[in-house]
Formats: sequence, C-alpha cells, structure tokens
Amino acid sequence: MKPIFIPFSIMLLSMPTTYAVPENVIIIRHAEKNTSGESLNFKGQSRACALPYYFASNPLFTDPNISYVFAPKLYGPVEKARTYQTCKPTADFYGLPVNTDFRHTQIDDVANEILTNPKYDKATILLCWTHGKIGRLVKALGGEDPGKWDSHIYDQVYVLSFKEKQSPKFRKEIQKLMYGDRSRFKGFPSTEDFNFNYWYEKGLSKLLSPFQNIKKKQN
Repeated sequence: MKPIFIPFSIMLLSMPTTYAVPENVIIIRHAEKNTSGESLNFKGQSRACALPYYFASNPLFTDPNISYVFAPKLYGPVEKARTYQTCKPTADFYGLPVNTDFRHTQIDDVANEILTNPKYDKATILLCWTHGKIGRLVKALGGEDPGKWDSHIYDQVYVLSFKEKQSPKFRKEIQKLMYGDRSRFKGFPSTEDFNFNYWYEKGLSKLLSPFQNIKKKQN
C-alpha cells in the first residue's frame, strides 16, 4: 500500500484552534444618556461611578475579580463615548486598561478574541456595549438568545459562566443601584421600579396634560 502524503497546509487547518475558557463574561449596556450628544447624563455618570462598588462587593463577580474590560472603539458618530464613560470607572478601580480595538458592529471579532486568546482563560471579563448589539454578542459567545434589550433599560447585567466543553450558563441580574432601578424582571413596574421618563414618553404625558393645563390656568 502506497503511503498517503497530506500537504502541510491541510494539516495546519486540521489542527485544533487555540481556545480559551473564561470564567465569566459580564455584559452591560452604557448607563443613562443625554437626549442629544454622545455622553452620559448626570444619572448615567452616577451609575458609572457606582458600578465598581457593585462589581467588587457582589460575590457573583469576584470569583475571580474582573481582569479585562472592553468597550467599542471611539470612532465616528456611531460609536458613542458613553460606553467608554460607563466602564472606565470600573477599569480604573481595578487598575485595568479599556480595550477599544473593536467597533460596536464587530461582534464576531470580539467574541473570537475572547474565546481563542489564551490570556482570557479562567478570567472574568467585562464588556460594555450598545444595547442593540448585546443579544448578538451573547449568542456569538455561545450563550442562548437573551431576547430584546429594551431601549429604556439601563439597570440589568448579563452574565455568561463558562465550563470546559459545555455551553456557557446564561443569567440576568438587576443592579439595584439607582433610584428607579427595578426590583424584579417580570410584571408591571411597581412604584419602586417606576421609570417616569419612559412612561411619560409612552403616553403618560397625554394623561397628565389636562392637569397641567388646569395648573397653568390657576397660575
């Protein structure tokens, strides 16, 4: 029987890809934003400054502590500064740089970086991204479809916990950091959870307008 020679290039393609198994990947969206411009508003800045305390004091995020932080590249009018502003206080707290090598649309690239670079093995990684891309990001990292992240939601955290040769376990947490943050995921917001700006935009302004007109006439 004649020996079979396999080209080296094909042998390289058949070799297993270097991979990493992070301990946890934490995903948040940017904090509350101004109605115009690229930056956080006062409440958003307050949330960003409170996040280091939230992550450092919560056992869910300290085994191990956060050791890498990602935000989209600061480039052009699309990638806003607010994602960077949100995660920078946490990065500073842990003495870490913020990786901004990827644009907000480079979902597969950032997932590939995390899952193939050995330096992320057994690490806890924080990603602060734009809310419209977070669902794709979770799926690119191997997680289940988390559903839509509503545009008025700023108080939740997605966590992917990894084990070798298994799909990551996905869970959602609520920060409960700021006045107005929800206390639960399901059901109509309670008074504790009430987001006035959101419901005002949804039509509460129409309900209130007669009372506002009465108040103007009285004045």
